[in-house]
Amino acid sequence: AMVIPAMKLALFVAAEHWRHGTPHQVRLAKNCVVVLKAISKWASPDIFAYVMLIHLVRGLTHEVEVFPGTPMEAIRGVGELRLGFTGFATFCVFSTVATLGLQTPDEPRDSRVVAAVDSSGRAFGLLGRLSGKTVVVSVCILFPIFALLLCVGLQMPCMALRLNMEALYEPNGPIPLSMKDTVESLDLGEVIKADVSMWSCVSELAWHAAHGGGPNEFIALVLYAVFVIVVTVLDMFFLV
Repeated sequence: AMVIPAMKLALFVAAEHWRHGTPHQVRLAKNCVVVLKAISKWASPDIFAYVMLIHLVRGLTHEVEVFPGTPMEAIRGVGELRLGFTGFATFCVFSTVATLGLQTPDEPRDSRVVAAVDSSGRAFGLLGRLSGKTVVVSVCILFPIFALLLCVGLQMPCMALRLNMEALYEPNGPIPLSMKDTVESLDLGEVIKADVSMWSCVSELAWHAAHGGGPNEFIALVLYAVFVIVVTVLDMFFLV
């Protein structure tokens, strides 16, 4: 939260300072930009983990039947995306977008290096022409596999919450062993549990966004539905 942003600022200042210097400094500037682009997405996965965690807590809401036909809410899970999420998500998105526009300096190369690169480029181009059909066939085979795994992965739980009952009893917990049968009769292990999949998370985000859930629900929906799912699918379609 503090070290990485400070490191990014230091790398940016160093890269711009060395960008038009000696060949050695230009190489250093290039390395700084490469590292800066690599760590610019460092905190982005945390956004999706936070959203998943919020929906995991919401999934704790559970009803039990005290009397036949009379359900009662046994536990309610409350999770909200507040102003901190807005600021953190904005920081991550703008940080990633800003580094996309940062140009990597061209590393100075002498004639021998240029000749070696040109010869290897011609060899690679010849190899690419010879194996073009193989690549097309491979992509056509792998794309259905990707689509199947994506659909299965969207439906499978990717985060779960369970209650460790053994940690409640003495000597590890506060409940005496004499009350173990009484506590287990409440079936807390089944009541206090939750699973969340990516598809259920997106569906719930869409429901909350459509029913006045606030701007953070819409921001989280865009991040998940567009940048995680739609962009991934479009990337594969463009590849095919």
